[in-house]
Amino acid sequence: MSVKTSLNTFKKMNDKIYPKLSANDRFKMVIKTFVNGDEVQRKKLVKSCPMVNYYEPDNAFTARMEASRDIVTVFVIQLLEYDKKISIMKILNEFNCKELEPNAEFRVVNEVQAFLLAFETFCEDHLGIELQDMIQAWYG
Repeated sequence: MSVKTSLNTFKKMNDKIYPKLSANDRFKMVIKTFVNGDEVQRKKLVKSCPMVNYYEPDNAFTARMEASRDIVTVFVIQLLEYDKKISIMKILNEFNCKELEPNAEFRVVNEVQAFLLAFETFCEDHLGIELQDMIQAWYG
């Protein structure tokens, strides 16, 4: 059997076997092609992968859901930071610590109020949802 005949037989075997590989086997073989530097076989493995159609919720909807969760998470984390600041200020006041600058608590409270108002405006004006509903939905 000549080399050319052997290569043709090998190619035909790949054409029949590659499409039937499981996802796990195909993955392992592709990784091996990276290790072996065999780009030709890698391309064959990738091209022979069965094509499937997936149905999923509309991307605009799912992206909005994920973004809203992330935004509320960041909002809650920031509130926790404010809570930490206020708690430390209260502790320092309990010890009559002179290091607190005058009106420091007042400034933090104003910052928290501005933050809450900004988030409330964002929720209502841009999302059409009340602040409480948004937080309740993700962290109820």
